[in-house]
Amino acid sequence: MSWSDLMSGASDVVLSTFGVPGTYHSLTHGEIETEIIIDREVEVEDEGGVFSRRARASLESGVMSPRSGDWIEADGERWTVEAPDSDDGHIQSVWVRPDL
Repeated sequence: MSWSDLMSGASDVVLSTFGVPGTYHSLTHGEIETEIIIDREVEVEDEGGVFSRRARASLESGVMSPRSGDWIEADGERWTVEAPDSDDGHIQSVWVRPDL
């Protein structure tokens, strides 16, 4: 078994354990049902050393190519994608803000 296979299996476990069923809505590619982890209150440091708290959503890599303006529905809430955050090839994360 390769390292990539192990990591792929681990990401499936992480998403199924900590995620909730949700829908990723892409402005350009439609929508897809997937497991989504919403992290609220993620502490982020800007270039000036000032800390703030933001929300981040994580989902399986390759599900969508996230873009600003896409949105996520998960656990009865709607979140608008502000910007991509990271993608390790197994799990991708995007910065989101709640739609009130």
